[in-house]
Amino acid sequence: MERIPIGKFGFLDAAAIEWLQKHLFVIVGSVIAICALIAWMVSQGSSTDYRLADALFNRWNGTSGKELVQLTKLLKRHPELHAKYDGRIAQKLLLCSEKGLAASFSQSIFKRVESAFPYYAEFSRTSLLIGEKKFSAALSSAQELQKQIQSSPSYKMLSSYNLLRIAILQQTLHTSPQEELTAWQAFEENQDPETYAQICRNFQKNDVSLKEFIQHRKKFIEAQRP
Repeated sequence: MERIPIGKFGFLDAAAIEWLQKHLFVIVGSVIAICALIAWMVSQGSSTDYRLADALFNRWNGTSGKELVQLTKLLKRHPELHAKYDGRIAQKLLLCSEKGLAASFSQSIFKRVESAFPYYAEFSRTSLLIGEKKFSAALSSAQELQKQIQSSPSYKMLSSYNLLRIAILQQTLHTSPQEELTAWQAFEENQDPETYAQICRNFQKNDVSLKEFIQHRKKFIEAQRP
């Protein structure tokens, strides 16, 4: 059996799920940004409180503590700020393993976007499952989402990220080699050059590209076959 070199790709094998967690709201971020813009345009709140919210968020390290308490009070005083901060707060909490708090902040996002963007909300819910290390449930959720969006050109980018997620979850769960290989092939076949280039930029690290990583995984799977 051919020996697969791991030095160049080892960090990507180890960091695959970390990458998924760090991109908790990578797809719904634009939706949240639009909500925030609308909220800011129509709000008549205190500019002093807005500046304080920015300062608190930038200083806050993502753990539960006095900064989070102060931010929560400001959000209660100015509900229009939820659109700007809820997703960013949830992401910081998740990265600091504050999963319960992250989920609570995420719920308001789902309520705002689900009626208009149900598939994006579902993608984000799956991100929370990944953050909680419920990988089997996350894989099932991602596969079900893919069935619903795979034939729609309107969800090309979402489909691409979801297929990448499925492949990495297959790798993480050590499902059958053929299932992981099929997932990588589906991801590659789903791409147009512009979409692929954008996703690659998000996954690039040093001199290793996503394309190289996929080729490494496919070669590794082939080498495991009898």
